[in-house]
Amino acid sequence: MSAARFLSAGFLVFFAVVADARADDYPQGLIREQLEQATRRIELDLTRLQPGDLETREYVGRPVYVYRRTKAERAPLAKGGQGVADPRGANMPGSLRAAYGSSASLVWARLLLVDQPTLEKRRTRSYRDEYLVVGGWSPRSGCRLDFHPAQRRQHRNVVFTDSCLGGSFDASGRALLQTSRDAAAQPAGAFNLYIPPHRFEARDRLVIGVAEGARVPELGFSHARLYRANDPTHNLIVAARYGDAAMIETALADSADVNSFRQEEGSPLDAAIIGSSVDTVKLLIEHGARPTARSIRSAEFVGRKEVWELLERMAVGEKTR
Repeated sequence: MSAARFLSAGFLVFFAVVADARADDYPQGLIREQLEQATRRIELDLTRLQPGDLETREYVGRPVYVYRRTKAERAPLAKGGQGVADPRGANMPGSLRAAYGSSASLVWARLLLVDQPTLEKRRTRSYRDEYLVVGGWSPRSGCRLDFHPAQRRQHRNVVFTDSCLGGSFDASGRALLQTSRDAAAQPAGAFNLYIPPHRFEARDRLVIGVAEGARVPELGFSHARLYRANDPTHNLIVAARYGDAAMIETALADSADVNSFRQEEGSPLDAAIIGSSVDTVKLLIEHGARPTARSIRSAEFVGRKEVWELLERMAVGEKTR
């Protein structure tokens, strides 16, 4: 998902930023903190969860949904589900690239390689048919998921929906086709819900988190693939989002528009707020970048106090001229 879309509304899911990741060590300090958080055990007593119940836990700054499926929901899943857009998980590589929305989300994208590749091959997308463990946000928009209890569903197979774009997901977390006519056109952009690292250590105990001593896999692809020849502004936005200092300098030297705003990409300054050091933010300002109200909200939303205060001072200065 793009950082621009991720920050487009106030009701989006938790952004993976922690208080200890100070601006002068951002994003490296954040990445170290997230990797440490990824190994912290989050336990859930499953005896409290009845069929049809949903529990939410926070893991590495984002919500995780634990859903106990009803017997009626498990039956069609055993046959492969009905009306699903990506039944075999073929779009998982694309969904991982979407999860890697900036350097600040690098760790979460890597965490999805722990269990999801194996579980995508199972019809229930789970280690136990009775339970589904998924990220509580939509892979397409980044917005929180709405849960639909069985007794109040308008459509039998729709368990979760994207609160921004309206996409639907079944009891296995698979994206559903909106209509039968979408079958040929939709799958390339249909991402199943993300699956975080988890395991069952006892019959009634679920543990969310990377097992002690386990290695968090590397992504296997780089943001550098996103660069385009002869489009320095696009390259500047991408480089700012991923903290690529060399490309930032190259794009600026190639006369990139430092105040450009693109609907799916955002602006260079907003991208730097999400993914780069405060020095990068200052560099863009020195080259003429001007913060907007959106920029200030972004800095506040992701908890970057030093950046937020810098932008506020600039805004005040502009008003008093």
